[in-house]
Amino acid sequence: MIKLNLQSPKKCLNPECSKSLAGKQKGAKYCSKGCGRGHRRQEYLMKHPEKIRTNRDSGGKICGRCETWRPRDEFSITAATRDGMGFRCKQCDADYHLVYDKKNKETRLARSQAHNSTPKAKARRKERDAIPGARDIRRGYKLKEMYGLTLEQFDSLLAAQGGVCALFDTCGASQPGGRGSWCIDHQHFLEEVWKEMPPEEKRKSIRGLLCTSCNTSRVGSNTVESARAVTQYLESFSTTK
Repeated sequence: MIKLNLQSPKKCLNPECSKSLAGKQKGAKYCSKGCGRGHRRQEYLMKHPEKIRTNRDSGGKICGRCETWRPRDEFSITAATRDGMGFRCKQCDADYHLVYDKKNKETRLARSQAHNSTPKAKARRKERDAIPGARDIRRGYKLKEMYGLTLEQFDSLLAAQGGVCALFDTCGASQPGGRGSWCIDHQHFLEEVWKEMPPEEKRKSIRGLLCTSCNTSRVGSNTVESARAVTQYLESFSTTK
């Protein structure tokens, strides 16, 4: 009768490790799961060299999506891979997430709202807002992303209006009202067109800064034609009296 030896070896089978397996359970071959996974991957690549995707000496690897060689600086840094580089290059990763975000817009929005309403997220925002200059940094990112404006360009635009609402003939409010921020009035486009529009074109479409009252009740999404129709409607009543 043949007896099987089920006891663990004294050292890890990974030649790059060779740590002691003292204290491990019977039958253990590696000191950890990661060490075993790395050793099995090395053995697999030795049998299938065509599957090798990384060349550490040249500082790059083949992108898993476009299948082209990319240098190391064109990959995101991640701890999920052994080489520290992402599976896809930055350009392919951006294209992938752009398509994913369009397909799962409602799901991502609901997930984001649920996360932002948790006490942990609220406490983190409170700590972040307490940092000096944190609000200005976030405001600068938002202006750049949505309207292609910098904080300096925004301030110069407000100064050109004299620090008051752009409808100074009828309003002239020196305070924005609402939540305390001026509303950026711009020509309206479809949402898909506006998102893909370059920052220079977004800046050209800006008409001025309005207070909250003028932006919601007087201008809003009105066009020249709709404003003329409202004017004609009001003048028709003023002439009849």
